[in-house]
Order: sequence, then structure tokens, then C-alpha cells
Amino acid sequence: MGFIDLLFTLLFLNGYGVYAPTCTDFPMLDEKKDVRLDVSPLLQGMRATVSYGVSDNFLVQADASYNYSRYYGQMAGGWYHNYDNKVVEVLGGASLGYGRTRNIWKAFDEPVMGNYATCFLQGNFGWKDVADSHIDVAVGVKGGYYNSLLSYYGGKDVGWVSDERYGSFFLEPNAVFRFGWEKFRINLKLGYNIHQESPAVKLRDVMCNYLSTEFSLNYHF
Repeated sequence: MGFIDLLFTLLFLNGYGVYAPTCTDFPMLDEKKDVRLDVSPLLQGMRATVSYGVSDNFLVQADASYNYSRYYGQMAGGWYHNYDNKVVEVLGGASLGYGRTRNIWKAFDEPVMGNYATCFLQGNFGWKDVADSHIDVAVGVKGGYYNSLLSYYGGKDVGWVSDERYGSFFLEPNAVFRFGWEKFRINLKLGYNIHQESPAVKLRDVMCNYLSTEFSLNYHF
């Protein structure tokens, strides 16, 4: 690993691997027809999340991201309730993604790539406008099943080796901290991944660093 690669890994905490812990925004909507837009500039890419209140207690959410080595899309929907600026959300959904990396534990000319899919449930709890200020704080946990199909490049004598399947249950604690103005706020998102190990596939090829962080711009219509 070169010095620049190592520096970027330490600074942005998104490392190498096909899959990275997601930092999806917590909607924390108030009522029907509420809309929240969250846009996050990534390293050589971008993530965007749109959340919409279909009714006073049901919301839908779409999330998509793209950077130089990965792209990801997620759809979710579920129940929410705002009681005196204390918001509870229970969502379920699915995602599809693709990642390309290299096996940093071997020679640099041995990349790994693959598609993956997840299905999940997520529960969030947050406090809006804490102490009558423009600050939101929320914590949550996302759990589900991850499945991927990876291809390895084994060198000149081997070439591409595909159909390396990996399936695992996962758990992702996450948190959101927002601050700014009444409608427009700056968002800090944290995500951490706990994956079930598999002896068949090296987890370091599948996973990025377990911790992800993102800054984003957030607007509540």
C-alpha cells in the first residue's frame, strides 16, 4: 500500500474492499408530505438520500452512492412517529451494489471485484432541535443478510477466478449529528459494521474498514 493510499484510508475510513458500511441519513420527518434531502460528496464520488412522508406514520427512502470503485443503491420503507421532537423509525429494505478493489495483502496486480445484495431491518431513535437549537442527534442499528459473488485475479498463471460466493449476517450500529439552520444543516454520519466471519472467503477482501464516516449537506423541505 502506498503512502497516499494509506493516508486516504486513515482520513476517510473507507479503506479497501467490495462492501463498506452504509451511512444512510436518518429522515426524522414530522408529518405527511415532509421531504428531506441529504447530499454527501465522497472521495471521487457522491451519495444522495431522499426521504418522503407518504402519510403521518409511513415513509419511503431512496439512497444511492457512487465513487471511483463502488456504487450502491438502496430502497426502504416503514413506520415513523414524532412525539414532541422525539422520533422513532422502523424501516425495512433491500440494496444492490458493486465494488472493485485489490487484495492489499498480496501484489498490487491482484484485484478483487464483485456484485452484492442485502436485505435488512433498521431501527432509529432521534432527538430533533435539541434544547430548542438547530441540532439533531440520532442513533440506530441496521441488521440483515449480505450476499456477494466475487472474482479474483490470481496472477498470470491463473487469470480470473470467479464464483467465490460469500454470505453473512451483519449488524451495523450508526449515528447522525446535524447542526446549522432551520431548514439547511450540516450532517455528520457514522457507521460501524459487524460481520459474521467465513473461512471460505477472506473477510478483508469483502469488507472495507469497519468504520465509515461521512459529512453531508442536509435540507428539510
